[in-house]
Amino acid sequence: MTTRSVTTLEMAQLASGTGVTDLAVTCEADTGHGPCGCYADWTDGTCANGHVIEIETADDGDEIETTVCGKQIQHDKSGVGHCWKNIDRDDIPADTIEEIEGEIIDGRRRSCDDYIASGGQHYRW
Repeated sequence: MTTRSVTTLEMAQLASGTGVTDLAVTCEADTGHGPCGCYADWTDGTCANGHVIEIETADDGDEIETTVCGKQIQHDKSGVGHCWKNIDRDDIPADTIEEIEGEIIDGRRRSCDDYIASGGQHYRW
């Protein structure tokens, strides 16, 4: 995965909290929960601890696509709906795949904006 710098417009959007729900924002200290601090702590393109804030971008040929019952599955790395990513099927526990299949087939859910699996992880399709 590669990254790029956050633009001035994107930084303004992050500060206001509008229009950035699908940006995969990160910094060098990110452990899967996003940059240090919160939006209000970020200034001049840096996180609360001074690390440069970047946006993850997919490398060519690095696009992962996992489908369950014909639905593209994404996982939220942040746990709060701010970092949706395509996920490799091997990275989804088998029981979670069964849960999602059950929701799609038995629950007749054609789509879901935020499904919280029994393991506490967030998925959408």
